[in-house]
Amino acid sequence: MNRQKPLFFDLGFFRRSIQQKIQYRPCTKNQQCSILRINRNRCQYCRLKKCIAVGMSRDGNP
Repeated sequence: MNRQKPLFFDLGFFRRSIQQKIQYRPCTKNQQCSILRINRNRCQYCRLKKCIAVGMSRDGNP
């Protein structure tokens, strides 16, 4: 399985999301958003999902 490295701009987002137990609105694009640096704030639901998919730990540590 080819795992991507977490991007540095997602570390704080991921930590805050997990520690504050934030529930983001469900994705309106069938949960298939492309999360890139230029558009990462458009869909926080998919951004968090990507963080988990690349292996960030749910205990708040990268």
